[in-house]
Amino acid sequence: MLALREAFQSGGQFIATTHNPEAIRSFSDENTLVLYRNNHLEPTKVRPLKDIKVNGDLVSALIRDDIEP
Repeated sequence: MLALREAFQSGGQFIATTHNPEAIRSFSDENTLVLYRNNHLEPTKVRPLKDIKVNGDLVSALIRDDIEP
């Protein structure tokens, strides 16, 4: 994660997906986007994580499907 932060320190964009809890926790809410859809027939929607209320730990909330985008 440190190498990625250094590589993109002066700008740019980095897109990643992960199921690794430590990787999820290492990014800030301000620069993390949540992609979601209600079912496979609907288009994908995008919201900044900072705009989504999360009760407790983000990883635990994701596991419980306890995030309402």
